[in-house]
Amino acid sequence: MHAKDLADLSKRDSQVAVGEGKIPIASIFRALQTIKFPGYVNLEYEINAKDPLPGMQISFAHMRGVLAGLAESSVAMTPSKSSTKARG
Repeated sequence: MHAKDLADLSKRDSQVAVGEGKIPIASIFRALQTIKFPGYVNLEYEINAKDPLPGMQISFAHMRGVLAGLAESSVAMTPSKSSTKARG
């Protein structure tokens, strides 16, 4: 799967760094987690061909932040071994 973000969902040429646009990246990642998506999510970044690195760094930072938040919420929802033993 390829991920990108758009400032205007009706204009393909309105690409911005991931997290700065209108595409609901967190919701998409959450849905992928829910269906246990076995593949990869690759950044598709086609802005500023002469110097793409700054925008790519912003995009990856946002995507990593979303994934970290999903991991934290998954851990919070999973009972720990000690709490499971206490109940059993």
